[in-house]
Amino acid sequence: MGKDNNEASAAGRGAAFIAGAKVYFMLVGLVTELILPNVLGNAVFGAWHLVKLTVSVVNNVLIAGTIQTLSKFVAPSEKLAKNWHGAGLRMHGFIGLPLAILFIVLAPLIGWFFKDPTKVGPLMLAGTIIALYSGYAVFVGVANGQRHFHKQALLDVCFATLRSGLIIGLGAVGLGLYGVLSGWVFAAVVIVGVASVVVGRPAKPTEETPSLPMAKFLGSVALYLLLLNALMMIDTVLLKRFATDMWLTGMGGESASDFADNMVGYYGKAGNLARITYSALIAVTFVVFPLMSKATFEADRVRTASYVQGTLRYSMILGALPAIVLMANPYGIINVVYKQESATFGETALLVLAAGYLAFSIFAIGGALLNAAGETRKAIGCGLVAAIGGVVLGFVLIPSAESPLDLLKVTAASISVAMVLGAVSSLVAMRKSFGATMPIATLCRVLACAAGAVFLGQLWKTSGLVMTLVECVLVSVVYVLLLWATQEIGKQDLQEVLRLRKRQESPK
Repeated sequence: MGKDNNEASAAGRGAAFIAGAKVYFMLVGLVTELILPNVLGNAVFGAWHLVKLTVSVVNNVLIAGTIQTLSKFVAPSEKLAKNWHGAGLRMHGFIGLPLAILFIVLAPLIGWFFKDPTKVGPLMLAGTIIALYSGYAVFVGVANGQRHFHKQALLDVCFATLRSGLIIGLGAVGLGLYGVLSGWVFAAVVIVGVASVVVGRPAKPTEETPSLPMAKFLGSVALYLLLLNALMMIDTVLLKRFATDMWLTGMGGESASDFADNMVGYYGKAGNLARITYSALIAVTFVVFPLMSKATFEADRVRTASYVQGTLRYSMILGALPAIVLMANPYGIINVVYKQESATFGETALLVLAAGYLAFSIFAIGGALLNAAGETRKAIGCGLVAAIGGVVLGFVLIPSAESPLDLLKVTAASISVAMVLGAVSSLVAMRKSFGATMPIATLCRVLACAAGAVFLGQLWKTSGLVMTLVECVLVSVVYVLLLWATQEIGKQDLQEVLRLRKRQESPK
């Protein structure tokens, strides 16, 4: 009993630290994306968004994969943490660095696929970030595996602040796309140094801590993570390509590159808002992953099933809230955060993407749970379903768009359907692996309550700052009240929150 209490207390503190850092990271990122279009202009912002997403496919795989790998190897044996730390850095000497070089070499080929050679230089500069991120992720992974969530949170906060400050600052002085990318590179250099101080220096790997098993685990997890992150950029890449084709069929006016970058800019703004749900829920994976790893390592199926069902239930309840707020008044929110022109182009895209990213969040959390339990093949299978679906739907549907507005709508619809496919396959896989998944009653009640709240929000559309904020609050309240009325949430949930808070405040 004491053991369970200690783990629950650790999970509570970890959730508090990491959730707080992720909220900060999200808010700073949102402020950055709010300011950048005004600093750079929509077309240059679109170019930045495209380059950022492209390199982030590799960066995110290295960061998430390395954190999960180090966490898995460090968590069962904390005494060897520094040795695993050294093994992790050595591992990226023959993984992270070669990947960075390969990305830079392939930049001309990526530019050819975009049908835009002006993106080759920025892509090559962004490629240097891959090498830096691979080292930084090792430090964060060691902290996560040791359950030093406060250190992980501190690094997240420092990096978010430094990166956003440099990106906005260099963009504001007129350095354009190369300026903001240089700010990102410099921030990555600095955070690696900070992480080495906060987490500490590694020890030399021993026979007990070889790099090869870590590399094999990272390789198996990386394939899934590659599919996961590809799903977040397939739509933007295809939009860029087919927007160029649309211009070539007689759009006229600006150049093909500028027209496509403008479309990506409008779409990127909607996507940034839609990803709020994912940003808010991804903290769950950092807390649950080491607990799941330990539970499955000890062959504790009861505790494993409990983690799965509880995590999915609360993720669905909480994740639906930001999605509902965005869907209730997409035009008003984009208009407040950006400008009226962006709202005109991005309204329907945000409406669809908000629902899509709720499904994507469940899919991502499900994949993290499967990977933590060693069910990597099933996680990869779910990723393949979603990624292949996104590519096929994109190539089939996006070229059928007849106008710029239709182009954004169809792009959002194609990727959102693929995300739903990924979520469904993930839930089925967890049922087969753990004998537990999201409760069907929870899924039905949350969707019904969400639909009711969105319907009411759609009846009362606003566009001003104050009234849009008021509507957001009212829609949220309606959603919570509906959950209470349907008994999806009740006194037991409130008592659990209070009990978790007492454990966080307890000196034990």
